[in-house]
Amino acid sequence: MAKIGENEVPFELIDALLEYIQSLDIGGAVLVFLPGWSQIFALLKHLQQHPMFGGGNYRIIPLHSQLPREDQRAVFDVMPDGVTKVILSTNIAETSITIEDVVFVIDSCKAKMKLFTAHNNMTNYATVWASKTNLQQRRGRSGRVKPGFAFHLVSRARYDKLDEHMTPEMFRTPLHEIALSIKLLKLGSVGQFLSKCMEPPPIDAVIEAEVLLREMLALDSNDELTPLGRILARLPIEPRLGKMMVLGAMFFAGDALTTMAAASSTGSEIFLTDMTRGRLSFRQRNFAGNRYSDHVGMLNAFQCWENARQGGEGSEVNFCDQKGLNMPTMRVTWEAKNQLKDLLITCGFPEECFTPQEYNFTGPDPKLDMVIALLAMGLYPNVCMHKEKRKVLTTEARAALVHKGSVNCSREVINFPVPYFVFNEKIRTRAVSCKGMTMVSPLHLMLFASRKVELMPNMMVRLDNWITLAMEPRVAAIVTALRPAVESLVIRCAAEPGSVAEPTMQEDKTIQAVRQLAKMNAGRFNMEQVGMGGFHTKRPPSSFGHSEDEPQAKRGPGFNSMFGGRG
Repeated sequence: MAKIGENEVPFELIDALLEYIQSLDIGGAVLVFLPGWSQIFALLKHLQQHPMFGGGNYRIIPLHSQLPREDQRAVFDVMPDGVTKVILSTNIAETSITIEDVVFVIDSCKAKMKLFTAHNNMTNYATVWASKTNLQQRRGRSGRVKPGFAFHLVSRARYDKLDEHMTPEMFRTPLHEIALSIKLLKLGSVGQFLSKCMEPPPIDAVIEAEVLLREMLALDSNDELTPLGRILARLPIEPRLGKMMVLGAMFFAGDALTTMAAASSTGSEIFLTDMTRGRLSFRQRNFAGNRYSDHVGMLNAFQCWENARQGGEGSEVNFCDQKGLNMPTMRVTWEAKNQLKDLLITCGFPEECFTPQEYNFTGPDPKLDMVIALLAMGLYPNVCMHKEKRKVLTTEARAALVHKGSVNCSREVINFPVPYFVFNEKIRTRAVSCKGMTMVSPLHLMLFASRKVELMPNMMVRLDNWITLAMEPRVAAIVTALRPAVESLVIRCAAEPGSVAEPTMQEDKTIQAVRQLAKMNAGRFNMEQVGMGGFHTKRPPSSFGHSEDEPQAKRGPGFNSMFGGRG
C-alpha cells in the first residue's frame, strides 16, 4: 500500500482482492466502501467491462442514499448458487443498513464530507480519510452470519495518522434546521440544549441560526416557534425553501416549487454528463427553453419524464436514454416531491394549491415568472451577477464561475438579457463555482431576495451594498413598501393554511400587484423584452447527437436500463 498513490481509489487492487476472494471458495457477498457516487459509478463500469467480474457469475449492485428505495432494496436479494453479489456502497452501509450475507469487506478508507463555512456561504465537498472508528465500524459489516474478512486499502503509516473520530456534523453544517427541531420538541433554549453536547458547536453558530430564523419569522421575539416555524420544522428541507413553498401555495405554484425544492434537496444531478468535461448537450440545455435557468430546465425535464412514465417502464427508460436524464434521480425527486406535498397538505394546505400547471418554457408566461420570483426568495442570499464568459460575482463582489453542468455554461458566448441570477450553492472543487443557476429580474431581487434597499447620493438604488440599479427613487420606494405586505401573506398562509385559496380583498390586491411585478419584463420600459427567443448560441449542426464534440452520457446508454424492473 505504501507504493500506491493515495489520491485515487486503486481499482486494480480491488480486482486483485476480488480474484483472491474467489480463490478462497467461500460463499458470501462482497461489500466495497467508496467515498461517493462518482467512484461508485467508475468502479461499476470498470467491473462490468472486466472479463471475469462482468460475466454472469457476478452481480454488481450500487448502493447510495440518493438511489430510489426499490433500487436500494436490491442489495438484499439472495443470489443463486454460483453467483457472487458485489455491493458498491458509500458509508450508508456503515450503520444505516445491515446486509446479512456480507462475508467480505473491501474498504477504500475514504469518505465524502460536506463542509459549510458561514462567513463566505461556501459549500465544499471533500473526499477525506475516514476515522479509525469508521474503519472499525466498516470491518464489523462483514461476517454477520459466518466468520468474515476485511481488507482496508491503507498503509500502516497512513492508518497511524488517521483521526480517532470524524468531525461532528454540527461543526460543519448550518444549525438552523437543528434549531427548528429543538424548538418543535420543546427542549428549551437552543443554545442551552446544544451546550449539553459532548462537543458543543460554537456559540456564534447558534446565535447566527437564531438570528436567521427570527428574520424568516420562524421564531418570535421570545424565541418560540411561530405558526410558520412549526410548519418549517416539520419539513425535511432547508427552511428558506420551506418558506418559499408556503407562499407558493397562495400563488397556486405549489407543484412547481415542491419539484424544485425536492430536486435542490436531493443534491443529485438529473442530467447525465461526461465524467471528464461535465457539460450538458444541446438537447439537455434545450429543456430550459429561453429562461437561462437550471431549475426551469429541471422542471420541464421532470414534467416530460412524468408524461413518458405513463407509457410504462420501457417508455421511461427510452425517454431518459434519449434525453440524457438520470432515471434514478428522477425517481428520487418524485418521491421527495410527494413527501413534501403530503406534509404541506397534512399541515392544512388545500390540495388544489399543488395542482400541476402547464408552463410555456419558450415564450412569455406570467405563471412561470411568478415561480422564478418565489424561487429567488427560497435561494436568497445566493445571488450572483454575470460579468463575462463563465465569470460571475457573488455577494460582496467575490469572483466565481458558472458551474460546468449548468444550462448557462456554453462553448459559445451567451448574451444574457439580465445579468442577475440566484443559485443553489457555491461549491469549491478546483475553482469556486455557482451550481444550479436561474436568471432573475432586478424586481425579483428587490421584492424577494435582498435585505437592504438604499438610495445612493447619485440617485441610484443599491441592494445589499453591492447590486446597483438605475431606477426612479419613487418607484423603488413603492416596490420596497410592498415587502411587508408579502411578509403578511406568508404569516397568513402559515396561520390559516386551509383558507389560502380564499384571500381577502386586500390580500388579493397584494397578490395581483406581486404577480405584475414578478413578470420578467416588468420594469423594462423602452428596453428589449426578455423571453422572446431561445439561447443566443449557434444552431447545432444537423449531425448533432452523433458529433464527437457532444459529451456522452456519463453512465452510458444502458445506465437507466440497470434500474428497470424496480419502479
